[in-house]
Amino acid sequence: MAWSTTRTINKGVGRHYLRFTVLVVLAWFLIYHVQFKHDPDSQSSSSLFDPADRQWLLSSRVQPKPDSPQINIAAAGPQIGQATTDISIDGSKVVESLSSDSPLPIADLATAGQLPPAAPTPSSPDSPATSVKWVKTRYTAPDEPISHLVLSRPHPTQQPSLLVLVMTKDGHSWGRNDGPSRNFSSFLTLLHDTGLDLSTVAIGLLTSDETEFASYESGLDEDIEGFAAATLVLHPGYQGGRRAVGSKPKAKLSDGGGEGNAEGEGGAAEDDERGHRHDNDIQHARRVEMARLRNYLMFTALPLAPTAANLLWIDADVYALSDNLLKDMQRHMEDERVGVLTVISRMGGGEGGDYDFNAWRGERSSPNTEQREKLREALGSWVAGSVDKKSEHMGDIIGRLDREERQRKIDSGELVVQEDDKDEKGVFDPAKASFEDSDPKEEENKREPEVLEIEGIFRLDAVGATVLMVKAALVRQGLAFATTYLVGTDWQSEGWDGVESEGLCVAARGLGGECWGMRNGFSRHSTG
Repeated sequence: MAWSTTRTINKGVGRHYLRFTVLVVLAWFLIYHVQFKHDPDSQSSSSLFDPADRQWLLSSRVQPKPDSPQINIAAAGPQIGQATTDISIDGSKVVESLSSDSPLPIADLATAGQLPPAAPTPSSPDSPATSVKWVKTRYTAPDEPISHLVLSRPHPTQQPSLLVLVMTKDGHSWGRNDGPSRNFSSFLTLLHDTGLDLSTVAIGLLTSDETEFASYESGLDEDIEGFAAATLVLHPGYQGGRRAVGSKPKAKLSDGGGEGNAEGEGGAAEDDERGHRHDNDIQHARRVEMARLRNYLMFTALPLAPTAANLLWIDADVYALSDNLLKDMQRHMEDERVGVLTVISRMGGGEGGDYDFNAWRGERSSPNTEQREKLREALGSWVAGSVDKKSEHMGDIIGRLDREERQRKIDSGELVVQEDDKDEKGVFDPAKASFEDSDPKEEENKREPEVLEIEGIFRLDAVGATVLMVKAALVRQGLAFATTYLVGTDWQSEGWDGVESEGLCVAARGLGGECWGMRNGFSRHSTG
């Protein structure tokens, strides 16, 4: 009996001991498992864990470089071209090679600069924290000799609301105006003087000159105002397209200045090519080239400024803008009817003269049968022009509106005519009042029944691109500069008018926007 009782007790103790042992083993297993998960640097070779799982944990940890801030750049998606990223840190540079055969895709360039906060270099307690000024991403377009440099902020405080776009052929494109030649630094000064908050401005620059390309990068590195982002493109130009019979060879690129067509006049040339840029026989070829390059820059730079509401094109040789011009243009762009807006461009320091003859309203001339047939073979053989009394250039419209407004003020008594404006008999002299060309009957014939003026702006049928603001929403829908003559096109060949910026208005109307010009405000264009 005693033996039986002792045996029963021993069995109970054995079961409890077994349970205790199992619990200890499980506890050890759990503790080790948790510790391993939190310490992937553990060198344990326990076979209780999947080697593949352990390898993934170890490879997922980013090892910081000695004495450098931790900066991670992630990219995914389709791969295009080659890319490297330069990280400029207080004047020094760290180059992160993303991959020689798995480059950064264009779709991810907009987010390439969204980096985690950089850790300070732990060299000494008194050393300042390291700050990253620009994250630079370089890539080359696939199958094309086109180089790109994208500059983004690692810690953006503002998102760009305006994208400024400029094209140049080389250093001569910046022009000159009775003094030394201008350069990229001159252009940056021009933008600074507009009063815009440049931390809300992104900039896109396209050139065919390697020296210019390098100067853009160094200029932006030194710029103390700090643009929100920048896109630089080194583009050799397009060589395709037909050229007019007997015409001079076209430039690879627009020289960045001169939207005037055959009716406009260029300034003194830095070289023969620039001096001939307004010749009739090369207008079509030159403007097609400019349209293609504008579209390339516009569609490359805009995705990198996804919050931009407007795009601003400025000719490189525009050297001055009237006070508050860009702010006034942005205000007018808030009107839903305004899709494209431009201002008059005056030559040099004078008040007269309209450099940009591509901004007009009304009717344009059409080729006769013989001219139309010749155009099918030589697109530069004929250039459309104004139709007398049925069309007005932008400068003519502003002059007429100013004269009409002055006359209304005189009639209402708001404006008192000075003695100097009267003739010997004391009768008001219109010639001295600066509207000698005014003819009420002719002016009435020029007016159209639709609304042509709203809040200091007037409607246009075509625009130039000397200074041009475009709603980004329209561009995102496909609005582009016309690379063919849109007006008069048929299934056999393109038409005879409406190329480049003039075709912009035709397409904009189909997207719900129209082209307008400003009554007040102006730009000044270099004379050389």
